[in-house]
Amino acid sequence: NWYGGAVVTADQNVVAVGRPHIGSEVASYNGFSSGSTTMFVPMLFKQMWGSYDSALYIQNTDTTNTANVTIKFYDPDGLLNCTKTDTIPTMSSHGYWLPSETCLPANWYGGVVITSDRDIVAVGRPHIGNQVMTYNGFSSGSLSMYVPMLFKQMWGYDSAFYIQNTDAVDSANVTIKFYAPDGTLNCTKTDSIP
Repeated sequence: NWYGGAVVTADQNVVAVGRPHIGSEVASYNGFSSGSTTMFVPMLFKQMWGSYDSALYIQNTDTTNTANVTIKFYDPDGLLNCTKTDTIPTMSSHGYWLPSETCLPANWYGGVVITSDRDIVAVGRPHIGNQVMTYNGFSSGSLSMYVPMLFKQMWGYDSAFYIQNTDAVDSANVTIKFYAPDGTLNCTKTDSIP
């Protein structure tokens, strides 16, 4: 009856992957090589589309100080829907089950921006029907992002992907180019993300 986080140290370079088993579902996510005072976690849900919910986990990576964190929940229009504060003891992990977050409305989806006075790491854990997944948060944005595994009606597979604007003031004008396995450009889509 334990949950938390781990810290791996070694005398040679290592990498790590977490693999939670939730019932018969298996998820995985990359470990982090360092923390950051800001983390972005897109693709979170509270009672959305009948069966979409999420959890959020934050670990304090500071070995001597408690982290004072602020979690801001933004919807797809860039509107701030909820702000939550917490203190996370040294090296500790805290989990947040979004359906229990009373400041969020039902049928909510969006992303969070987590700020802290100490370095932290964060992962999102969406539950989509009976499926569970886990993924890393981001410490910063980039002008280019690569998403290598997408499907549209291929082998019975389909995909969705989410883009979060990390700028607090300006909208992001994005161009999304979809390439086939042979490098052929099949589709271009533009959007503006608040």
